[in-house]
Amino acid sequence: MSAAEAQDRFPPGTVLAGRFRVERMLGRGGMGAVYGALHLQLGQYFAIKILQGEAARDPDSIARFKQEAQIASRLPGPNVVRVHDLGQTEVGENAFIGSNTVLVAPLTVGPGAYTAAGSAISEDVPAGDLGVARGRQHNSDGWVLRNREGTRSAEAATRNRAGRS
Repeated sequence: MSAAEAQDRFPPGTVLAGRFRVERMLGRGGMGAVYGALHLQLGQYFAIKILQGEAARDPDSIARFKQEAQIASRLPGPNVVRVHDLGQTEVGENAFIGSNTVLVAPLTVGPGAYTAAGSAISEDVPAGDLGVARGRQHNSDGWVLRNREGTRSAEAATRNRAGRS
């Protein structure tokens, strides 16, 4: 993926994790990209590093990323990047993540939920819903139950949906 394609994932104005508004891409490396973003409640600017591509799916890369953040958060000094937060996405049983979907942590994709291909999901997708985020995320309530009855996803959504009422 080129830097231009990565830039398109989170264009300026995209809100990540419900509180960071992307201002611009700062850089891209082998494991992911770094974005400059404004914290909407605090009014402060932060750099947000997001794992992308194969690194986002590789358990060893994820472990190194977490270790890097934990170590950096303990280092003092004026020339050390300070780590303020670390998040990870949780994906429920029998959930379906569409191709070229970006999950912006922290969030949860509930059991039996689906995400539409090409979406940049930045909010939770409840059990049995369809998350579509092409500019703005929309969860279609009960989509899996209406469209995929008899599948393991629909059965998981039915079991877990009772707690949402």
